[in-house]
Amino acid sequence: MKDIAAVIVSSLLSSALAAQNLVPNYSFEMYDTCPNTSSQIRYSQYWFQPNGPPTFTWQATSSSDYFNVCGTTGAGIPSNFAGFQFARTGNAYTGIAFSWFAPVPTAREYLEVGLISSLTNNKKYCGGYYVSRGEGFRNACDRQGMYFDTDSVFYFSPSYAPLIRNPQVENTVGNVVTDTVNWVLIKGAFIAQGGERFVLLGNFRDVPSTTTILISSGFAGAYYYIDDVFVEEMQVDTANAAGDKTICLGDSVTLGTPPCGGCLYQWQTDASLNDTTVAQPVATPTQTTTYILIMTDTSTGTICEWTSTDTVTVTVIPFAPQLADAGTEQTICKGQQATLGVAPCGGCTYLWQPFNNLNNATIAQPTAIPTQTTAYVLTMTDSVPPCAKTTTDTVTVTVNDCSEQPLEIYDIFTPNGDTKNETFYIKNLPANSSLQIFNRWGSKVYESSNYQNNWDGGTVPDGTYFYLLMLPGKETFHGFVEIRR
Repeated sequence: MKDIAAVIVSSLLSSALAAQNLVPNYSFEMYDTCPNTSSQIRYSQYWFQPNGPPTFTWQATSSSDYFNVCGTTGAGIPSNFAGFQFARTGNAYTGIAFSWFAPVPTAREYLEVGLISSLTNNKKYCGGYYVSRGEGFRNACDRQGMYFDTDSVFYFSPSYAPLIRNPQVENTVGNVVTDTVNWVLIKGAFIAQGGERFVLLGNFRDVPSTTTILISSGFAGAYYYIDDVFVEEMQVDTANAAGDKTICLGDSVTLGTPPCGGCLYQWQTDASLNDTTVAQPVATPTQTTTYILIMTDTSTGTICEWTSTDTVTVTVIPFAPQLADAGTEQTICKGQQATLGVAPCGGCTYLWQPFNNLNNATIAQPTAIPTQTTAYVLTMTDSVPPCAKTTTDTVTVTVNDCSEQPLEIYDIFTPNGDTKNETFYIKNLPANSSLQIFNRWGSKVYESSNYQNNWDGGTVPDGTYFYLLMLPGKETFHGFVEIRR
């Protein structure tokens, strides 16, 4: 009794430390009596086999087996009638036939237990247990599963007919468990319908749906030890692609939501994503595209992962915007006007800066009358709702002072080859001005109909000469100029 009490206390402490496990006596450490033969699952507290005669006391009859280090006559640990195996944890485990060929090929055994509390609708749970094949049996199989129900399952079948159900947790099809040395984890995640209060362990498929292979000699059937059963609520982050979006052709958009700890991401689409393995990739589609996010949460507070999907459609609006064009560079005289820009485009808005000396700063082609050379900046937005693109361009209007300047006629020049004052120079001389030069005797020594400030005296001797200057359509100037070499 002292050993039994110690086992019970240890099991209760383990349950307290792992409070999220909804399976009572999950490692079969709590028992009423040490097993002394096969078919004594009734000795493990809370656990029972659902198959039995209709008039029997359910806990008094069973074919499923219970093994304990205190057991005798083939029910001990590590050596027993089914083979040799140490408990994964603690001092006990159970065993059942998942695929049994004697006395009939369809025979199955099951384990059942009531959960500590019912499962909650739409919550996610991780369920599973560990198995190790009993080497005393000749076969191995797949389809180890867990089935949850809102009420206890009882039936009577002398031939141990299979319970055909759709288990919420099941070993992968074709994954035949053959290991007799190690404990193999069977696990799976599922969403509860709500109210599930009992869980059954076993094979819930018929013979054609179960893969059974021959391994060695021994008893007919695929028999497995079971230890450490668990049902735990998962804390899960689910995929969130962040909702449908609309963009303009050529634009980009960020998908998804910020990453969660322990989450893995895989986006399924074309090459329009900058990265398909991050939480928030940047998409630049050239046409309307639907993206699929597959997210696996590996940090659920359990040993199960949770994979979920979500989709987002990015609608692409074709949009080829017009670009800002401020027009060509211009040169004007002070006081003149210049027309900026080019013809307007539909749906475009305009803003010119600086707006001083413009007749309208918000049209495509304003009239400018600048008083000095000015660079005008056009900011133009072309929009096809909801798309819009803003661009800028600059044009410079150069302003010259074109007013008439007074003439300055120099009365001496020195054409001596020193490159200084070499010609008869008239400052501010208009084009097409006529010049005539006369000596003291009235003889004409030089004449030009479009003087270019280039008479250097030629071969005439030093002295004083008379000039006659006639401006085009203007007055006439005359006077004396001296040549001094």
